[in-house]
Amino acid sequence: MHYILPLTLNQNINQFENDLANFLSGNLHGTAFRAKRVKMGIYQERGRETYMCRIRCGGNVVNPKQLMKIADLAKRYGNSAVHVTTRAEIQIHRVKLEDVIPIIKELATVGLSMKGGGGHTIRNICSNHDSGINPNELFDVQPFAIALTSRMISEADSFELPRKFKTSFSSLAEDAANCATQDLGFIADVNKKGEKGFKVYVGGGLGFRPKLAILLHDFIPEDKVYHVARSIKNVFHAHGNRRNTHHSRIRFLIHDDLGEEKFREYYT
Repeated sequence: MHYILPLTLNQNINQFENDLANFLSGNLHGTAFRAKRVKMGIYQERGRETYMCRIRCGGNVVNPKQLMKIADLAKRYGNSAVHVTTRAEIQIHRVKLEDVIPIIKELATVGLSMKGGGGHTIRNICSNHDSGINPNELFDVQPFAIALTSRMISEADSFELPRKFKTSFSSLAEDAANCATQDLGFIADVNKKGEKGFKVYVGGGLGFRPKLAILLHDFIPEDKVYHVARSIKNVFHAHGNRRNTHHSRIRFLIHDDLGEEKFREYYT
């Protein structure tokens, strides 16, 4: 069970390889290259000439073969250590810029991608860490996080958003995945007919001017997860603030720019 790599990934890798070559040869300005590499999950480390590579692990899932590949890449190209983030991604540190292409290509051979690890993109879609094994959960939500990952990363506009877009799933009826502080949160629910579905929250976030998410749907059937996420992304893509990165998350769109009523109108 793992997300499906988009059909365009090899084309994206080839394009980034050309961008890197142009940057190293002085034919691409550093500012323009930064936007391209960050979107590919590559960050320059503070005070260093080395870089960090962030690997997407949709639904908090990574298998033994993938872990072995990540460990091997960290030994060959990094500092032999890996870092697991709060969004369940894995980072390789102390990477030389000229080594990022072999890392990206080798990750793809085991079904992993770095694209969307940074920048104004759909970020890693995660769940509570014990989904599938928690005795108090309503149902396992990891398959939903993985399926949504596969759909969203296959769409080009997921990497051209006004700002980052964070999503999580909780397998418990209470919020076990910080859904209230995500751009989009799905909390497992079962209706009176015994049908599985989700409560949906939108517009939460921490950091600058934190906000709790608003309840968008009291219940949606399980087969409507993608439709809700796609519609929210459409509104954000069309109406999000692209001029001020400090005022461009979905929470500002709902609470400041449009207001909840107008946001719901655009959403529906």
